[in-house]
Amino acid sequence: MFRFVKLNHDYLEIIYLWRKSEAVSRFMLTEISSDINDHYKWFENIRNNSSYQYWVIHFNNVPIGLINLAKIDRVHRHLSIGYYIGEKKFRSLGALIPPYVYNYVFREMNFHKIYGEVIGGNDKVLKMHAIHGYREVGVFKDHHYRDEKFYDVFLIELLSRDWCQLKKYEKYIEKFN
Repeated sequence: MFRFVKLNHDYLEIIYLWRKSEAVSRFMLTEISSDINDHYKWFENIRNNSSYQYWVIHFNNVPIGLINLAKIDRVHRHLSIGYYIGEKKFRSLGALIPPYVYNYVFREMNFHKIYGEVIGGNDKVLKMHAIHGYREVGVFKDHHYRDEKFYDVFLIELLSRDWCQLKKYEKYIEKFN
């Protein structure tokens, strides 16, 4: 059903289109340049940086989105995760993706914590994270400026022990090649 394929040059154009779409970009904390050459430079930078890992999400062999591990700290065993479903007709599958990643991070990589930031207004993602065991650890008020408006940024974290006690997600295992 799902496959996670390491990001490579073959996917750069579709990823660029997804990142530029309003449905994806409105919840991102990074601005995407309108120059595709900047997108290619971004890929070269992350491709050779051990603090980042990216995969293209496939559903029934169709690329539908992107997932990444960022700020990978192997000493303190924590990192941040981001993902999105770029293909509109597959957005309903979005909540199924995180358990695969969490199992990979906690059971395969043996990391201790995932932490992240969620932009205000992304209530569905905050609710999904709470269901998965995340706890809110703070809020940066009026922290992100976009479209002539300030947004709060919610700080969240998930510990390995909290995730691993949720036995209903144990079966969500897939290779990240």
